[in-house]
Amino acid sequence: MAVYTDVAADELAEFLGNYDIGELLSYKGIAEGVENSNFLLHTTSGYFILTLYEKRVAKGDLPFFLALMTHLASRGINCPLPVKNRNGEALSALAGRPAAIISFLEGVWPRKPSAAHCAGVGQALAKMHLAGRDFPMSRANALSVSGCYTPQQQTGTLAGGAIGAGGGALIGSALTGGSAGGAIAGGILGAGTGALIGNAVTAPRHRCARWGWNAYGQRVCRAWY
Repeated sequence: MAVYTDVAADELAEFLGNYDIGELLSYKGIAEGVENSNFLLHTTSGYFILTLYEKRVAKGDLPFFLALMTHLASRGINCPLPVKNRNGEALSALAGRPAAIISFLEGVWPRKPSAAHCAGVGQALAKMHLAGRDFPMSRANALSVSGCYTPQQQTGTLAGGAIGAGGGALIGSALTGGSAGGAIAGGILGAGTGALIGNAVTAPRHRCARWGWNAYGQRVCRAWY
């Protein structure tokens, strides 16, 4: 069940009073999902999705995602559009959580995905990338390869790279009679080698097979191999 924070009807009605989406007729929690609390809202103006962002989501990242959705929708991508309140804000707060309302898109997820569905996903992803090329905001990808390293590995990589660059520059300079080109080439090679070694020696004895988040929003390993 993907409803981790309950919302009382009177609390929700008061919250919606700051939006121009009509009066609340009904609402229900959405079971699908694993990260946030989602609700389907039915108002006199139609259907909307209310999301309460739980602790594992960094509040500082939310303006990026909401602005990206608005940008993609303006470029013709069929994606939900954040609804701004009467203060012109897409991000609000409800039940002690950051909250946002977005438009509702009709459709269902395929029960038995086929190759045709995969092709459609690839086409949609390509269009999304093209539409997002002129999006002005950026953020670090927390799910990149570097995001899978432990803090010790990240520190070891940086330290190993710095030490390797210095040593490599000295060796390169010595082998080429003190030339700047040799020092630069040696520094580059040494930095790469040092980073690999630093990462390896600080790696845990076991690798993380599945990451998760604890009650404080901290990234922790749930399963090892």
